[in-house]
Amino acid sequence: MAGKRSGRRMKNSKRRPSTSGLGRAARECSAQDEIKGFLSALVSYPERFAQEPDLSFEKHLFQLVAASRIASSEQRRRG
Repeated sequence: MAGKRSGRRMKNSKRRPSTSGLGRAARECSAQDEIKGFLSALVSYPERFAQEPDLSFEKHLFQLVAASRIASSEQRRRG
C-alpha cells in the first residue's frame, strides 16, 4: 500500500528547546542574589528578633527580599 501511513505517529517532544548560555547565566545570577539575600537575613535576624520577638525568620527574610526588589526596580527606572 504505497502512499499510506501506518498507524504510528511520531510523538511531539514535550521538552523545551535548550536554553542559551545567557539564560543559564541569568539563572545563576538570580540564584546568587537569592543566596546573598538569605545570608543577609540570617546575619541581621538576631538583632531584629531582639527588637521584635514575635517576628519569624521567614517574615524577616520576605521583608528584606521585598525591600531589595523595590530598590532594584527603582534603580532600573532611574537608569
